[in-house]
Amino acid sequence: MMLINHIVTIDIGNGVKLIINALNGLMDKVDANIIEIITKWQRCEEIVPTNESETELLENLRLRGYLINSREEEVARKNEILDQLRQNHAKTKDNNKNLTFIMTYDCNFRCPYCFEGVAGQSVANNGQVSASNSKTAVLTPDMIDAALKLTGEKLQNITLFGGEPLLPKNRSAIEYIISKAPNLTYQIITNGYYLEELIDLFSTVNVARVMVTLDGEEDAHNSRRYLPNNKPTYKKIMIGIEKCLNNAIPVCIRMNLDDSNFDSGNSLKVKLLERFTHYSDLLSFEISPMLWIPEDELNKTFSDLYSADINYTYEERKQRNRLLSSFNPIVNAITAGAKMKPVYSYCYLNSRLNYNYTLP
Repeated sequence: MMLINHIVTIDIGNGVKLIINALNGLMDKVDANIIEIITKWQRCEEIVPTNESETELLENLRLRGYLINSREEEVARKNEILDQLRQNHAKTKDNNKNLTFIMTYDCNFRCPYCFEGVAGQSVANNGQVSASNSKTAVLTPDMIDAALKLTGEKLQNITLFGGEPLLPKNRSAIEYIISKAPNLTYQIITNGYYLEELIDLFSTVNVARVMVTLDGEEDAHNSRRYLPNNKPTYKKIMIGIEKCLNNAIPVCIRMNLDDSNFDSGNSLKVKLLERFTHYSDLLSFEISPMLWIPEDELNKTFSDLYSADINYTYEERKQRNRLLSSFNPIVNAITAGAKMKPVYSYCYLNSRLNYNYTLP
């Protein structure tokens, strides 16, 4: 028996790593001692355990699909998976309505809580058809054409995501996407720093919304969302937001809150609603606690977010915080009189607990 080549290792800190079986998608949390053994075994054509502990580890690796009898077996297994994926894609191709382009994983911000890896710094997407690239590269026309070809005839929506999708180096790629799909609906998820420079492009297509993150008023935001040289970003982002609204482009302002910026975030929401009262149909908010804060603080922040808007109607609450109105139908029914609407398969458990198997 030998180890598969398709193993991805990710350092998650404190001497602990994740090993990912790229053939079956299973993930396992292991310590440095096990990584040392696995590294040794990766050089072996035939693994021979030398003690009881290694024997137990080998059996666990077998059960988790990390072992094969030959490289030919691994290639055959990979090709079987690819064939199945192609068959599944052929069945669903004509139903694909959404396409997400990860323009780049590069970013011009250095937010301390960022979960994505950017160039030279310390990553995730949904199940939509997507096109991605390396950390600092940008999408090429060939990549864009290939992604559009995969989606079929019923494509309706394109999302620009990253990294930071609106970096200046991505402009030509965005222009190409729009030229290939000028009649589709667009959504842009951005830090907002270069919005001003791209308004001319987005004014030519139907934009469902631009999502921009502001983590509170100017000082609070700048302490958390800044450039690599620590320079502030708030004022430039606000210019882009205002230009979007002036051009009838809907804006959803995202806020990531904890105890340190909760009051500032709610104060900013009130001020922006007053400042842009003439754009009430274009401006909305998506406000959420930082999901990795302590459990007590997380629950308190959720409770405080509901309390902040408790006196508004359900429709008003949807504008003031899209996230809560979408994800908590029972609470909305009780607190705001909204009609009960079931939500399927949504639970915060996956963000609070690690339920993957841990190798001994």
